Amino acid sequence: MDTRNKYFGYLFFKLLKIGLFCKKAKKDMLKIVNTNQHEKLYKLMEFFDKLCLKFNIKYFINGGTLLGAVRHGHIIPWDDDIDISMFEEDIQKLQSTEVSTYITKHNYKLLNGWVLKFVEVGDEAKNNGLNAWIDIFKMRINGDKVEYFESNHLKRWPTEWFYENEIKPYKRYKFGNLEVFGPNKNNPFTR
Repeated sequence: MDTRNKYFGYLFFKLLKIGLFCKKAKKDMLKIVNTNQHEKLYKLMEFFDKLCLKFNIKYFINGGTLLGAVRHGHIIPWDDDIDISMFEEDIQKLQSTEVSTYITKHNYKLLNGWVLKFVEVGDEAKNNGLNAWIDIFKMRINGDKVEYFESNHLKRWPTEWFYENEIKPYKRYKFGNLEVFGPNKNNPFTR
């Protein structure tokens, strides 16, 4: 009986700890990110959308950005970046010499890393890291699913995928004062 009481005591402590963490997590999520950062994100997204239209590059918002567009019509107040997805052929267009030259001419650049990032030149040196950025995730078609191309992204977000017929044709979503491309149907994780 004593062992059983110890187990329930341990279980109660763990649940209490999780409950406290959840309250802290909820409180942190309600914090509003610096509005100046959101202004920079909108500026990045406005240029990126125009760039993609100019060079016929297809993209769609994903992750927290899609969630913000669907639920709020703008960036989620506590979000600190923009998430978009592209198929390999569009990433290749984005990284082509012609597009890279255009990007550089307008004071932006692409950074390779764990995920491809689109930033304003000079911004990556501020605050020991990026101040505002767009994460660009490469996607692939796997059977009837559209999923992350990179295995580390698949492992980190295993439930973030679409059926192929949910993606195209892309549609425009209200996103602050902008309209951006997103999937034709919302992925279940945004509902």
